Amino acid sequence: MKKWLLFWVFICLFSFSWAKEAYNIKVKINGFPSGSIKLAYYYGDKQYIKQEGITDDKGQIVFKGDTALPTGVYIVFLENETYFEILVEEQFFSVEADYVADKTLSVAKYTETLKAEKSPQNSRLFAYNLFIKQKREETEPLNKLKEIYLKDPAKKADADDIDKKLVLIDAEVETYQNKIIADFKGKMISKLLLASRRPTIPETITDDNERFYYYRARFWDDFDFNFPGLIYTPIYHQRIKEYMDNLTVSHYDSAFVSADLIIQLGKNNREFFKYNVTWFLNYYAASKTVCFDAVYVKLAKKYYETGLADWVEAENKKKIIDNVNMLSPCLCGKKAADIKAKTETYATPSMYNVKAKYTVLLFWESDCGHCKREVKEMKNVYATYKDSGMMVYSVEVGLDKEKWQKYSADEGITWINLHHSDISSDVRADFDVRTTPVIIVLNENKTILYKKIDVQNLEKILKAKLTP
Repeated sequence: MKKWLLFWVFICLFSFSWAKEAYNIKVKINGFPSGSIKLAYYYGDKQYIKQEGITDDKGQIVFKGDTALPTGVYIVFLENETYFEILVEEQFFSVEADYVADKTLSVAKYTETLKAEKSPQNSRLFAYNLFIKQKREETEPLNKLKEIYLKDPAKKADADDIDKKLVLIDAEVETYQNKIIADFKGKMISKLLLASRRPTIPETITDDNERFYYYRARFWDDFDFNFPGLIYTPIYHQRIKEYMDNLTVSHYDSAFVSADLIIQLGKNNREFFKYNVTWFLNYYAASKTVCFDAVYVKLAKKYYETGLADWVEAENKKKIIDNVNMLSPCLCGKKAADIKAKTETYATPSMYNVKAKYTVLLFWESDCGHCKREVKEMKNVYATYKDSGMMVYSVEVGLDKEKWQKYSADEGITWINLHHSDISSDVRADFDVRTTPVIIVLNENKTILYKKIDVQNLEKILKAKLTP
């Protein structure tokens, strides 16, 4: 009886430990001297290591864990910096390849020997990659020959013949892809191939603008925002970059519209929605592009102030909203707050009274080395453009008024130059002056055109706008 009891205890323990294993991926690299191998994954535009270990003397290693891996594209990194990619949707399988010593050849060489067991998707992926490699080897010499023919008008017919061959190869690739998509409908490999496709513009559309708008309107048609595994691939951010860089006008309003479009496309899948909102907010928070902090503010107001980004902890949410409140008064496209002197002793007590095509606001400190360099350069720019419609309106925001007076006199500053103690408003709050110097350009209606630029870029702007 005791023996039977011990037997059942053993069976239960074995079953429990087996049940806890949620993934098991065996990797074997033939001819690999025992060393380190990492299993990494893509997450948007970054890569992270999931596991790392040392192979045995046969070049084998097992990656396993008690929580299933997110579906996506994973990378097997060897310590000699060679690597290859695998798909993870199936959680229990093995892959095998011959060792590649030269890291410059790793992807192409691994493609030739990779094989998988118990993973139909990886088996088909490896076959597809080998097929693409072969087709690339066919097209490369044809493209080089075409370039030569195009330089000789007499060879136009030969160049046209090459185009026909290239079209046939493209058709072969598309047919191959369509077969995989049909065979693995709804699976990672199918979604990945569809996500890689771009819209085909009908030949009947010949106008360049129409072709552009047709392509942009259909750019996301084959991308499934209800399949979060695509976040764990390099493809998603390639598409975001193409859409934002090539299909979006380089203006903060247009950037917000495009970013919000992508967020809305993924709104029905929580993982996509969370990723998109977080990524775009962080991206524009760090953006160095002039005026693009407006995108950050609009995104934060729409998704964080309203509570739609409900995964954010209260402390972080408060920091974001506080930052938005500091940025909001001084966004490009807004009318700048007025700056008023406390007394009428100044020739121009109100900044709104400045009559100029372009008013340049300069917030600085007389004991700031960078500020002093900018002031010296500003003097040259002011001398060049003051008679062409430009005026400088500067406010020293430091504590030592006497130092400001002495430095201003020594430098011979002749533009409108005030100390913050003589101003009735809080310019630090009105113009988001957290560091100095800060330069802001206003038009004649005192609307903010450019902000937080240096004198060098200011000069380029004024040269373009004020030089006949």
